Amino acid sequence: MTRPATRLFVLTIGRSGSTAFAAACGHSTRFTVGHESNADLFLPERICYPPMHIEIDNRLVHYVELLKDQYGDDAAYVYLSREPEAIVDSYVRRWHLSISAVRAHGISTLMRAGSVERGDRQHIARDYVRLMDARIRWHVARSSHGYLLRSDELRSELPRFWTHFGLGDGLEGATCALGNRYNLNTHTGTNARLRRMAAKSERILRALPAFLADA
Repeated sequence: MTRPATRLFVLTIGRSGSTAFAAACGHSTRFTVGHESNADLFLPERICYPPMHIEIDNRLVHYVELLKDQYGDDAAYVYLSREPEAIVDSYVRRWHLSISAVRAHGISTLMRAGSVERGDRQHIARDYVRLMDARIRWHVARSSHGYLLRSDELRSELPRFWTHFGLGDGLEGATCALGNRYNLNTHTGTNARLRRMAAKSERILRALPAFLADA
């Protein structure tokens, strides 16, 4: 008989409600919760997570083989999915962000360096979403604790998820947390241009002391 999972790794493509899901899981009385908590660490620390912990991170898909080697059947892999075209549209609207998995995919995997037309951004985002979806489903299907969960069904599916993995008390608070909105695409249009201008000004200010020292 397969023993209960002591670590839950929630895999997503991104732009799939992971921040709201992390806030909901934070009400569990049996598990700690992290959202991209090791995102800037190198191996092996990148995949070190304590027992009775839920980690939600859209880049964990790149580490699943190592996670499986390290934790075996003690870990569960949950795919938090969303309608693919909604993810594509969201990523295209956030193309300007300084850290972008989709833009990195376009540059490093598809070798589309330099300026990218808006229409090509859509194709790059769609390519990335299809690739990540296939990769995550492949891993989850081959896990003894694989679990599928849709972000647009979280409110109705949360009780089953909560019971399935034994998250303890806190379901009522978790359900309320799903009513809040997180990590919205608010920096589009004029706001996006203002955000880029602010980021550029910040870079100039950071470089100014070194520039003056060399003058």
